Amino acid sequence: MLKKYFSYLIFACTLAACNINTRDNRYRGFESNLEVNKIAALPASTNVKIKDFTIPVPDSLTFDYNKELKDVRFVKLETLPESKFPTLGKIILSPSRIIIVDFLETKSVYIFDSTGHFVNRISANKGLASKKAMISGFLDVAYDFKKEQIILHDQAKAKSYFFDKDGNFVGASKEYIYFYRLTNLENSDLYVYFNPYGGNEHVPALKGSSLYLGGRDTKVNYTTKSAVPGMIADQDFDININVSLSNSNKHLLFTPEFSDTVYMISDNPVKISPVLTIHYPGPNINAKLRELNKFDITSYLKLYNKNQYYSFKGEVMCNDDSIYYIATYKDQFNGYFYSAKTGNVKGGNLLTSLSNKDSAKLDGFKYPVSTFNDEFVSILTYEDFQLNKFLASTKLASVTRTLKKTDNPVLIFYKFKDF
Repeated sequence: MLKKYFSYLIFACTLAACNINTRDNRYRGFESNLEVNKIAALPASTNVKIKDFTIPVPDSLTFDYNKELKDVRFVKLETLPESKFPTLGKIILSPSRIIIVDFLETKSVYIFDSTGHFVNRISANKGLASKKAMISGFLDVAYDFKKEQIILHDQAKAKSYFFDKDGNFVGASKEYIYFYRLTNLENSDLYVYFNPYGGNEHVPALKGSSLYLGGRDTKVNYTTKSAVPGMIADQDFDININVSLSNSNKHLLFTPEFSDTVYMISDNPVKISPVLTIHYPGPNINAKLRELNKFDITSYLKLYNKNQYYSFKGEVMCNDDSIYYIATYKDQFNGYFYSAKTGNVKGGNLLTSLSNKDSAKLDGFKYPVSTFNDEFVSILTYEDFQLNKFLASTKLASVTRTLKKTDNPVLIFYKFKDF
């Protein structure tokens, strides 16, 4: 998982670095789209109650998913020659669509309906939709929940391409700022543009902020440099290691670089507020890097590989039931679920103990990649099921009986019993 993440990171940063060096005249005409003098810095939030989460000592908790989960359901993603995806770089869930993005190999967007049936595929330099849009590549993919449109961000051409939820091309627009990633806050008109690398000298108000907030088509209204203390922006391309921006359903979370505080972005009014602070039971990488004043991937990996430090890279999401998922590392990966309502924690090493009394009866479990309303969503592959193929018939029997090694993975949606 970590290797794949850094592979994509290097790919994305390299592409971004190449693009930023050729940005001259790219944003010509920005004055007609951006009210540069009206871009404001959001103020820091006051009187905010921040939740505290302390990472448990490794092996102090075990997670028996068969006893903790409820309302488990599975969605098998249809496998056809056009729908088979080799890597999963991003997943977007809407009420009617499951969108999978493969940035690395096929450079494609795969569209499935909510039951897993394949709908369409959008690929760079391939297919009718791509030809109509003249797409040669894209750096990120987002979803406009109100318009039900898929957005491809082509940084090299400074263009956004729009497709309906079935993958049909509906139009394109020029981008007037340099950015790395974008997302739309569900059920709102708010767009968030993430850019830790600078490159917007034509809009001085953006300097010092790695998040820009506003409307569609890069109509930026706000920066976050005042609302997020210690924000690192305008940085070198080899620094950013955080997952940072997480569109976890209706809960848009942001973790600043080398920070232990998680922020939530909200609309009406537009604001960004701290919601969760991570604490450690021992030495941690973020504190050590700040102490050394060395903010680069080489220093990070050197500390990470020593297996002496706790690591939190901003991997966090939240469901509608105010349950946070937090991913941490020390010697090994550990995921935790934290209830903001009760302060209780579940997670740690995965454990299964099937019995006839268990209500979920899963054949396997992996920590989540997304949320959907009050559900968490994980991905199980053929190999995951093979690890537990000796188990008695369970809820997954109808899926596993027909699953082949070459098939797309299965999505598992689940809720938590009260804890």
